[in-house]
Amino acid sequence: MVELGKKLSIRSFYFWKIVVIFLLLAIPGFILPSKLVISYGDSVDYKVFWKSSIDNLSYDSYVVLKTPKEDPFAKGVNIVKRVGCKEGDELLIEGKAYYCVRKVVGKVVFLGVAKERSKTGIKVNQFNPCGSNPCRVKVPEGYIFAVGDHKDSYDSRYFGWVSYGRIIAVAKPLF
Repeated sequence: MVELGKKLSIRSFYFWKIVVIFLLLAIPGFILPSKLVISYGDSVDYKVFWKSSIDNLSYDSYVVLKTPKEDPFAKGVNIVKRVGCKEGDELLIEGKAYYCVRKVVGKVVFLGVAKERSKTGIKVNQFNPCGSNPCRVKVPEGYIFAVGDHKDSYDSRYFGWVSYGRIIAVAKPLF
C-alpha cells in the first residue's frame, strides 16, 4: 500500500511538473506576440518594437497606426510612424518642407520634404490644410502629425492628420 502511494505521488509530482513547464513555455507564447510589433518597410529606423499604452505618447514616440482600407498606399494595414507634431502645436509648410513649431518646448523641428511621386512613380498629393503656401496651422485637438524616418516614408505629409482613435499603441523601439 505504501509503494502504491509513493508511485501515485511520484506520478502526481511529474504531472504537475509537466503542467508548470508547459505553462512557463506557453504563457510567453501568448503574451509576446501581442506585445511585439515588427515593421517590415524602410519607413522607420527600427524593425522591432514593444507595444505600450498610448498614455505614454510624447514627441518622437513611435506609434502603431490603423490605416483605412481605402488608403491607396497603406490599404488598411497597420503602420509604424513617429509623432512629429501633437495637438496644439503648429504645423508649418513652406513649399514642400514640413516643420513643427512645438508649443511645449518652443522650438521649430524639421519633419521632412514632400515628394511629387512615390518611389514607384505614382503621383502623390501633398497634404496642405491651408490650401495655400506657405501654410501655418494649429494641429487640431485629438490629432497628431505622424512622420517616418526615411525620405520616402508614406506619412502625414500625404495622408494628413491622424486621430488618436487610429493610434493602436505607442511602440518602444527594441532594435
